[in-house]
Amino acid sequence: NYKNLSRNVTALQQATEIVLGEYDLSTATDCITTWNCSLQTTRRSIDIVKIHPNFTASFYENDIALLFMNASVQFDNNIRPICLPFVSIVDITDVQQQTIYNTIWSNDSIPRQIWMRNVPRKNCREQIKNLFALTEGHICARIFGKHSVDMNGSAGSALQVDYHGRIFEYGLLSVGFPNETDAAPYLYIDIAKYINWIHESASM
Repeated sequence: NYKNLSRNVTALQQATEIVLGEYDLSTATDCITTWNCSLQTTRRSIDIVKIHPNFTASFYENDIALLFMNASVQFDNNIRPICLPFVSIVDITDVQQQTIYNTIWSNDSIPRQIWMRNVPRKNCREQIKNLFALTEGHICARIFGKHSVDMNGSAGSALQVDYHGRIFEYGLLSVGFPNETDAAPYLYIDIAKYINWIHESASM
């Protein structure tokens, strides 16, 4: 079996198919010109959904799952693996003001890179204290700049950073509060804290 990182455990009951190599949702084939088109998307059904055993729906604690596909995938220019961190690789104090980004489709037919900044845990906990209880498995990030972005429907999207020339996915979007306050940060699952569970589950 072959695996794919995902989250939003409560929505996984509706997951039926994984589509890989997609870019523009409004077209059947993505083309730059008539003669320059991408390969067809690759579709796989889901054999097994492995939910973290300590997931809690009340505070989305351990809000991560693995999807096992029914067949292998051939990597090409449209389908590539991404690195996962064994340890934290982002300065959570935001002293260095690292630029990170969240890639989402949102209401657009093509994905958007939303530039983000880390929010230190102490600050994050204070900002959301009346909305949510921050857990140890969460990290926080805010949209960088005063941009209006609709993140609705983007749960499970990747929080990424360029680290020593490689792109790492180090967070999964778990919780947002767009209807409560524009200042509230978004909560992400800290992948580094779950890397052992991911490896153990994937090798079974």
